[in-house]
Amino acid sequence: MTILHIFRAKLALLVALLLISTSIATASLDDLDNIVVQGAVRDSTDAVIVGANIRIRNVGTGVAKSAISDDEGRYRIMLYEPGDYLVVANADGFMQWQGDLTVAIAGRTVSLDITLSPAGAADHVTVTSSTPSRIDTSRTVTGDTITAHEIEQLPVIDRDPLRLVFLLGGVADAPLTTSDLAEEGRGQFVRQTPEEAGLVSLTGAPATSNNITIDGLDNNDDRAARERIVLPPETIAEVQVITNQYAAEYGRASGGRINIRTRGGANTYSGDAYIYFADESLNANTYYRNARGLGRVSQQQRRAGGSFSGPLIKGKDFFLAGYERVHITDSEEVRAQVPLQSNPLFPLPAPNQPALPGSPVGMLIDEIPTPEERHLFNARADFNFSQSQNLTLRHDLLRGANRRGFPGGARLAETILFEGRNSYSLSGTHNAVLSPRAVNQARFQLSRLTPRNSPRIASIGVTIEDPGRVVAGAFTGSSSSPAFAREEKRLQLQEGLNILAGSHQFKLGADIQLVRSSFTDQFATGGQYTFEDVASFLDNNPSRFVQRFDTESRASNDVAGLFIQDEWKLRPGMTISVGFRWDNESILDDRDNFSPRLAMAWDPFGGDGSGRTVVRAGFGMFYNRALLRTLDDFSLGRTATTIDSDIDSGVLSVVRFPQPISDRSLIGRFGLKETEFLRRISPDLEVPYTTQTGLGVERQVASKMIATADYIFTRGAHLWRETNVNAPVLPSEFDSFTDYLLSRDFDNRPAPGGGRPITATGADIVRFDLSDNTSSTP
Repeated sequence: MTILHIFRAKLALLVALLLISTSIATASLDDLDNIVVQGAVRDSTDAVIVGANIRIRNVGTGVAKSAISDDEGRYRIMLYEPGDYLVVANADGFMQWQGDLTVAIAGRTVSLDITLSPAGAADHVTVTSSTPSRIDTSRTVTGDTITAHEIEQLPVIDRDPLRLVFLLGGVADAPLTTSDLAEEGRGQFVRQTPEEAGLVSLTGAPATSNNITIDGLDNNDDRAARERIVLPPETIAEVQVITNQYAAEYGRASGGRINIRTRGGANTYSGDAYIYFADESLNANTYYRNARGLGRVSQQQRRAGGSFSGPLIKGKDFFLAGYERVHITDSEEVRAQVPLQSNPLFPLPAPNQPALPGSPVGMLIDEIPTPEERHLFNARADFNFSQSQNLTLRHDLLRGANRRGFPGGARLAETILFEGRNSYSLSGTHNAVLSPRAVNQARFQLSRLTPRNSPRIASIGVTIEDPGRVVAGAFTGSSSSPAFAREEKRLQLQEGLNILAGSHQFKLGADIQLVRSSFTDQFATGGQYTFEDVASFLDNNPSRFVQRFDTESRASNDVAGLFIQDEWKLRPGMTISVGFRWDNESILDDRDNFSPRLAMAWDPFGGDGSGRTVVRAGFGMFYNRALLRTLDDFSLGRTATTIDSDIDSGVLSVVRFPQPISDRSLIGRFGLKETEFLRRISPDLEVPYTTQTGLGVERQVASKMIATADYIFTRGAHLWRETNVNAPVLPSEFDSFTDYLLSRDFDNRPAPGGGRPITATGADIVRFDLSDNTSSTP
């Protein structure tokens, strides 16, 4: 069965689950998305009122939700987004009660008690606006939220909202990051951060161990341990950071979680447009360029876009769409010595500078544009079928191409590598209120990510070494840093149930993901010819030929996460959360990933109803996801084969410049399986995990000021590392290898193949000597 067929079958299964969600529910209702308003309705004598109707209407959209107070006078209403709300309460024999409610942050529980007055002369009672405490004293997880207002007002470099997470406590930059280093210009390169280094470290956990989501659905690049796509700030409502995820509903992260909650439309049409322009004249010069007497790196950046939102059906259905284009101008200079004569089998551009007398080459100097361009489109639609059911659909699309990695110099223009990330996703969330005490949530996502760093042309690669090195044709990188093309497909299904039973709130759920990844190492796959000098090139007489075959690796990872959790309101101001989770990554033979979770939230002043102080404590085990980059690197050599004339010189007698090898029978004759010298994966490799223990206090000291103090202990286990299984073993009688080498002479006589085992010098005996007067005795 193909991947497409699997995706279609699973999507059909999800549609069926959505249709029957009013009777069956099996997965997570994520508390990062919704807002719960709850409280009690009483009369002026503090007696509970049964059967009161409480209606909460969103001022911006007009969408309303209502509930009836139960036998204890209590009500509970789930809202889908922060905003300004009008609350209306009615009961027979009582005046109508109206109040304004402002909810600033999603993923919170808001307490709102209502007191109704007996019916009299007045038709209704209106109270002043209410802004609840910014602290949720029943919330057991630790984290914070960056609101839409903060995203709009705070300056963000590159307009990347994820950079704002560094304003929060417990957040640190990833090790080896180069994200904030200045550009030094042509020919000056800083060693790049490893692909799988991650983005941020949350509360001391590895930067590769975070789960990045959009509206609760996966937004990870499982190979690179980074986000798949970043949305423009205009389309984002909140950036939510969970630094200690003690709730059992959170998985695939041994560190923390970053969730981007998107904006929806409102009851009026609105839009905005923007243009940002940056020029090197507005930048400071770098230290090293100043030291070398160089000016600023020439560069211009243009960023333009906008968003538009409004109602599809007023008071019912809404939409929001956004678009952004980024264009960064750049260029590099080619300064290559190319042959004066042309090879008709592989023509090179002619030199444009005068050649020295008697020289076979002339200088080619050319300015090559190397721009970067990205197009980002995203759209969201919200459909409110009734007070108990709504559906949100979202589409994200990214297209990017980047030539700025081209170094110029001796590489001709056709050797430019096209770098970029294309991403596509379609997702949906369906909420169904089954009863006043049961809520179901179903989600799905289809996504496709295609990063690349590929040649611009389909051709062989050519290198001429002398008198001046020049690289032409298709450039495919090096064996350590190859050109590549990869694809990551994902189908994600979530189903969730949230049930209230007395003072208990039960959550149970599942998260299923089917991840299909492919990686193609393009180094030398089209064939590479090397010539010692120009004369050899003109005579079609290469000194080396290399071509690699079957360099694609494929990885399938079926991910399953199951959990059950009980949040028990032990008494007013005290919530205990107990949960249990099981995670499975099929790509590894590791099936016992069970993780307990225990947390507490205690308001020491809960009796006064202020809700401004909370003490939190928790313990949990958290399993990370499998990093596909590591597994791909170890598995690629299972199929890859190299034909190299440096290994078997007979190759040069069968290849004909400028043709690559197309006869696969030559692979069996000259090919060398790369499994003979590549690394291996341990058969008992396990998913890494952390154990976290925390204790903290949070206090709202003013209307817009919160003070927190936390102690967090994080311990990692089963962290992946490389081990040299062929490493030499130090004899027990020596303290170091230096002592061992100094203790004896070593045989250096020629081996049967002709080479010497230690050094190529003619000495048959080698002695290591660290004294000031080194002995001349061999």
